[in-house]
Amino acid sequence: MVEMRDRRCRAPKGWATGRCKHGSRIRFPLRCRKCLPCRRSRRGKIIARIIMGSQSENWVAFLTLSSLPDTTWPDMMRYWSRMCRWLRKGAPTMQYAAVKQEGDDTGMKHLHLVVAPWVWIAQPRISAEWCRISGAWNADIRRMNGAIAGAHIAAYVGESDLPLAKIVTYSRSWPKLPKENVWTVRGMPDPAIPVPRSTWETVEGNLIEYQASGCDHLDGARPIQEDTLDWLSSLTAPWPRASPVASVR
Repeated sequence: MVEMRDRRCRAPKGWATGRCKHGSRIRFPLRCRKCLPCRRSRRGKIIARIIMGSQSENWVAFLTLSSLPDTTWPDMMRYWSRMCRWLRKGAPTMQYAAVKQEGDDTGMKHLHLVVAPWVWIAQPRISAEWCRISGAWNADIRRMNGAIAGAHIAAYVGESDLPLAKIVTYSRSWPKLPKENVWTVRGMPDPAIPVPRSTWETVEGNLIEYQASGCDHLDGARPIQEDTLDWLSSLTAPWPRASPVASVR
């Protein structure tokens, strides 16, 4: 289990204020997206989106396409665009999530895809078309339960050494994660904020400025923890003087 201190950004770009419909206010850090906790958080969201989208269909296809040695990723994605158009001749509404993988020492590129809804096409036909497009013959297609296929492809996200922004690509209508955030961001982010020990925090580690009467969005709030104070002290951003953060009412 990843603890809170292992999920916190190590170099936040600043702090923003979030307000809920009741008027409660929190401060939360703007992630740098480069440190290990930020990359871990982003990787987790990628995996969750792939699995959620795969489960929207009972049966999907798990497709792996491999390139010739020394093929570049731009070439590989161009080949996939052409292959996708060919597949959609039989399944016009087909959507996909694709995860990239580098070959070990061969220079080959591997594209692992979940495609749905799937119209059955014999593997020899798929291999022949992929060979015509890319010059490579290696194309593997397997029909799977959506949940199994999603978990299978998500494993490649954890193994990839590529930058997170380049690991995965989705078709335009692949389902997105639901927005569960009840906080509306307002105002420009501040570079830093003062944190007296009387401050309270949410269970996610966000700092509470004000809790409105009748608001249930901050259930489970607690006095600021020592590990949070240690984390704040470790940040290099300056902490200018300002009015104290209000405690929970």
